Amino acid sequence: MKVLFTTYPTAFQFKGGGELILEKIQDRLQKRGVEVKLFDMWKDKIAEFDVVHNFGVFADTASIVDFAKAYKVPVA
Repeated sequence: MKVLFTTYPTAFQFKGGGELILEKIQDRLQKRGVEVKLFDMWKDKIAEFDVVHNFGVFADTASIVDFAKAYKVPVA
């Protein structure tokens, strides 16, 4: 399974609690054999993933969520 993690664009500029939770979830999923990728808008093709996990509700990520839904990629 391929999971794409998304969050607001400046999330990792000043690492805090939300970013640490994201990294812990990523680590635990990878230990279970799940392929997890942090979204890179320059390289990643959303339609190539099985699910998009959007961390947080931000205007910056609304277009990513809409795009995933348009391509029938489940969003969590």
